[in-house]
Amino acid sequence: MKTTKFVCSIGLLDKDTCTQIHSDEDAMRVVSNYLASHFFGSTAYFARGIYKMQNTGEIILEPTIRVELFDTEHEKVLDFCKWAKEILNQESIALETIEENVDFV
Repeated sequence: MKTTKFVCSIGLLDKDTCTQIHSDEDAMRVVSNYLASHFFGSTAYFARGIYKMQNTGEIILEPTIRVELFDTEHEKVLDFCKWAKEILNQESIALETIEENVDFV
């Protein structure tokens, strides 16, 4: 079935303090609760974000939650990203939109 897959990468380092305020487990619980109450289904897992600070050149390794969503509207995913950005105090959240063939077998 042709569908759109959305992948959100949500860093867990606070944008103001550059430290992790919420533990991995607490952040995953909050994100999972939102997903369960707003979407029919999703996949969420831990990853490691890697980027270079533009102003200092410092390499940052950031605990990250990746969320995959299928069969939903782009606007609902944007609402989720805006919510996660605010609740986890993030500067930005990466959102990938991918057209794929997905079957639930």
